[in-house]
Amino acid sequence: MADSILMILLDKTTDEEAEALIELYSCLIKYLSISYRVHDVRGYKQTLEALSYETLWRAVIVMEPTVVGTRYRLISDRLIHFARNGGTVIFEGRFGRLLRPQDLNAYFRDVWCIGWRYGAVSESWEYALNPASDLRRAISDQYKDMPRYYQFSGLLLANVAIQESVYLPKWPQTNERERRGPKMVGVGCMMMEYDSERWQNLTPVAFARYERGWIGWSGDIAPTGYNPSTIEVLGAMCGV
Repeated sequence: MADSILMILLDKTTDEEAEALIELYSCLIKYLSISYRVHDVRGYKQTLEALSYETLWRAVIVMEPTVVGTRYRLISDRLIHFARNGGTVIFEGRFGRLLRPQDLNAYFRDVWCIGWRYGAVSESWEYALNPASDLRRAISDQYKDMPRYYQFSGLLLANVAIQESVYLPKWPQTNERERRGPKMVGVGCMMMEYDSERWQNLTPVAFARYERGWIGWSGDIAPTGYNPSTIEVLGAMCGV
């Protein structure tokens, strides 16, 4: 089985830009490097070339949203081919943070043919590990080592099936006012307001079967890098 992870930094065409992003995610890279070889690729031609060697990669992490553009459709097609043939493609939080909701929705619907949608942006709320998720079935005994609770700030996906939701909202039992949900914050041009029914169908981490492979989502958008739980979650998805 392949033992390398590919991180795509498509729009980081200069060394300075790429190194700045790599430094931001240095904790994640260090964690993944314990078990895998981690490579980053930048620019259109280099990304296409790297994706042509599918057997090298155990997982591909899409770090930013340039791939959504129509001029990069060939890269998306290769990512889809990789997943369909047994690979794992993960969309990392910065990917969604820099997209308009309608663009993210259209990309998942029209390119990947899945129903995931832009949900809401939350500021610091606790989520509980879903005991019946697809990720549990994929990694089996390793699932018990994942964080049972996940303190999360970032972009939540909507329209995710229960088995595709790795974490679910953890509702307080003692303070009814707290049950109103997480504090909503604006990101980019969007400001979300809390909707009690809709909130229960959102998740910060999604992972689903995609033909022979997998597609994953981690919505952490912390500007200073990852919290330890996010690193463990991404590591688990890469390990499938």
